[in-house]
Amino acid sequence: WIFVLEALLIYSGAIANDVLNLDVSSVHGATTLEVLDASGRLMLTQAVANNAGLATLHVGSLANGVYSVRARGPQGTGAARAFNVLH
Repeated sequence: WIFVLEALLIYSGAIANDVLNLDVSSVHGATTLEVLDASGRLMLTQAVANNAGLATLHVGSLANGVYSVRARGPQGTGAARAFNVLH
């Protein structure tokens, strides 16, 4: 499989009930989603099943702020996408 992340999408209004929904339909191969805080610290990780289509990250444990999510696979790390957490 080829690792692809050009189209990692955060759905509009994606965070509801402390859950972030991501379109990962373009992600192929062994992939881990990583959530980083504004200073670049790794806060959460979650494995994504091949051709999962949708990934759900539980972000309720994160403090209010700006975070980014990126995918890491065997070929490297894809572009990050930003999101806000407000409780």
